[in-house]
Amino acid sequence: MIKFSEIFESYYDDDEGEYGFKESSFDDLKIHFELLCSKHEYSLVKDKKTGINYITYTDNINDSYQQGYSYKSVDYDEDGGYTYYEFNDDTAELTEDGIALFTQEEVKNDRVTEDVEQFANGGVDEEVLRITKENQGLINTHFLDLIKEFFSEKYRK
Repeated sequence: MIKFSEIFESYYDDDEGEYGFKESSFDDLKIHFELLCSKHEYSLVKDKKTGINYITYTDNINDSYQQGYSYKSVDYDEDGGYTYYEFNDDTAELTEDGIALFTQEEVKNDRVTEDVEQFANGGVDEEVLRITKENQGLINTHFLDLIKEFFSEKYRK
């Protein structure tokens, strides 16, 4: 006779695979960017190698950068059965690593702007704004909530 606890143990055994990105090839990438804070649809992200800071607009980040669990599936073909992992969209979420990796990839592919006015008003295609000495004043004006969030108790280290 099967025990009640065995039902739940077997249900959770091997159902979830490894935690990772929806785009599994991203799991192999080394992330050298760090999310410093987020407020509303913007995140402050730092390149740990160069020390340069960026503001990333997070509402349009592709689902490929979401992380979650994969579950084991079995399928059959002419060679017989095989097992593979399929991403579970129910567990998908945009995480700190997802935002950091997205920003890193945008910077790597030179899809970055320094035009604060255009970025803040949605007038550019880029989702990442590089913070420079020249645009710091405008950033403090347009992204005051994000700057305040960075200095809040929540993010102090």
